[in-house]
Amino acid sequence: MTGPDAGEAVTAPPTADVRRTMFWLTLGTLVYLGGQWLLTVIVVRISGQATNGQFTLALSSSSVAYAVALFGMRPYQISDTRSEYRDATYLASRLVTSVLAVLAFAVSLPFTADAARLWPVLALFMGFRLTEGWMDVLHGILQNADRMRLAGIALIVRAVLECVAFGATLAATQSLLAAVAAMLAISFLALVVLEWPWSRSRTDGIPFREAGGWTRTFRLVRNVSPLLVANLAYSVMLFVPRNAIGAVWGSELLGYYGSIAAPLLLIPVLVSYLYTPFMPLLAEHALSYRRRRLLRLTGRILLAILALIAVALVALPFVGPPVLSLMFGRGILDHLDLLWPVAASVSCTALAYLGNAVLTACRRIRWTLYAAVTALVLVLALSGYLVRVFGPNGASFALVIGQGAQVVVLAVGFLTGLRALRR
Repeated sequence: MTGPDAGEAVTAPPTADVRRTMFWLTLGTLVYLGGQWLLTVIVVRISGQATNGQFTLALSSSSVAYAVALFGMRPYQISDTRSEYRDATYLASRLVTSVLAVLAFAVSLPFTADAARLWPVLALFMGFRLTEGWMDVLHGILQNADRMRLAGIALIVRAVLECVAFGATLAATQSLLAAVAAMLAISFLALVVLEWPWSRSRTDGIPFREAGGWTRTFRLVRNVSPLLVANLAYSVMLFVPRNAIGAVWGSELLGYYGSIAAPLLLIPVLVSYLYTPFMPLLAEHALSYRRRRLLRLTGRILLAILALIAVALVALPFVGPPVLSLMFGRGILDHLDLLWPVAASVSCTALAYLGNAVLTACRRIRWTLYAAVTALVLVLALSGYLVRVFGPNGASFALVIGQGAQVVVLAVGFLTGLRALRR
């Protein structure tokens, strides 16, 4: 990589206010994901662990198609500080990725446990995931326009209304299918009534044709495709071990595993609060060949994340059992052996998230592909055997091994990228 031409002035464009972005990103996402976890509590309390096993299966199976819908675009979008692609192109790319997501769902459906009976629930949950995909690209526009407050408000409104609609419908009908349909309706209305009007008025205003049309759109999709593979690999990594639990040990034990894993998945989300607001600045350091500043900022973020993970792990034995018992009943305490392996796996997930984000900001995207493929191969090879030998904990063991290797490859990609950032 070479630096700018001699005498060329490199002027960093203005970026969103980091503190304000972090506050609304933290508040909105925390409330929204807390609402998503509350859905698991609602299912257990109203319909029991067997139904929660079905809900967990729908959640994990749709995550494969959801990864295709997102395409790893959001980190690329918010770190596009030099407007390489326009807002119209990002919106058009979401239409392309949504079509690909539906195809991915059709391909993965026959491999899902009990798909012949559960396919209507899986299909509706897939529809809900598509609306979340459109929400993601619209919130990217709002974040780039320094209007994360509106995105945060939308996330809070969504969390409240989706939980109310889901819980009330499930209680009234005892039908998981009807409850998911109600949640899908609320999510679609939020797009139409809130997020689209707010985002449309804050785009860069460049018409689709002037932004490059479909040629530019497919170029964006092609350039970001390594991020898709990385996200898709992660989704498959979540799905395969959980699917193995359902196939070997049944939906009830899968329900207990999902109940324990759901709140711990907040750890990677909390980690994302620390690095997401800094992605434009990371991108500017890389684009301007500020090697030391890039290394210093990345190191500070990493230390903050390690501290957050350490605090979470120290608090886990004191907070975990009483919270899980309160949310899911005392029966969950018979399965606390699942707690620490899940915690280890989500800690690896958090570090992999950070690595992917930093390499995306630095436009070292191919390394995210190499790392994800390495992890996926290990998880595919080990999941079935480990689940049969160690029970549901085998799913966590497979994820720790696979994602541990992923983190190592990401670190190598970052360090080799630093060597290339020389004038």
